[in-house]
Amino acid sequence: MRSGFSRAVTAAVLIVFAVFCLATSPEPTVGGIPLGNDVHSRRRADSLKALIARTKPTLVWSDRNMLWVDRDASGNLLFALNQAYQVDEESSRGSWAIFESDPNYVATGFVDFTRRVTPGTVLAKDRKRGSVYLLEWPARHETGGGPVDSTRHILVFQTSQGKWLLIAEGPGATESHAQHKTTTTTTHYEVDWTQDSLAPVEIRAIRSTHITFTSDDAQASINSTHDFTLAGPLPSRFHSTSDDYLESRYGDTLADIALRVATCGTFYPLERTAALKSKMIENVTESLADLNPKLSKKPRPGSRILLPNLSTLWDDANHAAGIKNHPSH
Repeated sequence: MRSGFSRAVTAAVLIVFAVFCLATSPEPTVGGIPLGNDVHSRRRADSLKALIARTKPTLVWSDRNMLWVDRDASGNLLFALNQAYQVDEESSRGSWAIFESDPNYVATGFVDFTRRVTPGTVLAKDRKRGSVYLLEWPARHETGGGPVDSTRHILVFQTSQGKWLLIAEGPGATESHAQHKTTTTTTHYEVDWTQDSLAPVEIRAIRSTHITFTSDDAQASINSTHDFTLAGPLPSRFHSTSDDYLESRYGDTLADIALRVATCGTFYPLERTAALKSKMIENVTESLADLNPKLSKKPRPGSRILLPNLSTLWDDANHAAGIKNHPSH
C-alpha cells in the first residue's frame, strides 16, 4: 500500500501555501508608506545604476527621471516617461524600482509619477536644426486640502541627425479643488531658433493661473500670469523673468482688484467680523499700491498690475487683521 499524499492533494496544498505566503507577506513601502493595490513594480534592480543599465533609457536627468523613445506600428514617435524610487527593505538598503499604475491611481505617498506613454506635442520644427517636443506627464495627489492634479512638462530636442537631448522641465500645469476654491494653472510655450548648435533654442514660457472662489456669500475670480525664459547650452533651465501680474479689465478700479485678490487669495470671504474684514482688505490694497506705485484708482483696461505673493498674502492679511491659526487655504 502506497503512503503519502496524492498528486492532486499535494498540488492543492502548495497552492494554499502560496496564497497564504502572499497574504501574509508585508506590503511593499516607499518612504514608509504602503504602495497600495493600484501601483505595480515594472522593473527592479539592486541599485539605481543597475536599474538604468537594465532598462536602457534614451535620456536620464536629475538621477531618477527617465525617458525612452520608440515608434508605434505606423512609425509614429512614442515617448515613455518614468521615475525611479527606492523601495524600503528591513535588513538592507532598499532596491530601486520604476512603477506603472492603474488609471484610477491617486498618490498618497512618495510614488506619484509613474509610467506614462505619450505621442508628445511638436512645439517647433526646422528641417536643418531639428524638432522640439513637449511631453506631458500627469499625476493625481491626495492632500489635506483636497485632490491636486499635477502635470510635469518635459521639453526634449531631436537634432536633424536624430540625436535626443533634454532641453529642460517647464513650469507645468496643476488643478486643485478646495471647499470653495478652484485653482487651475496652465503653461504656454513659444520657441525661437538661434544660430548656435549648442544652444539651438530660446523659449518663453507663459504660466497662467485662474482662481475662482464661490460660496453663498461671495463669488470672484482672478487671472494672473508669470513669465519665464530659457536660453543657453542644453540641457538648460527656465528662469523667472517677472512677478505674478494681472491685466486690468474694462471698468476695473483699484478697489475692485483688491476685493478680487482678497477673495481669491485670503481668508477674507469667510471672515465674519466686519472690522477684521476691513483690515484685511486694507492690507491687500496697500500691498497692491506698494508694488504698483503709479497705479491709479481707475487703471486703464489692459494695464499690467503686479500681484503680491499669493502664498504669503494669506498670512499677511490675517496678521494685519490680528487673526491667528486660521485654516490654510
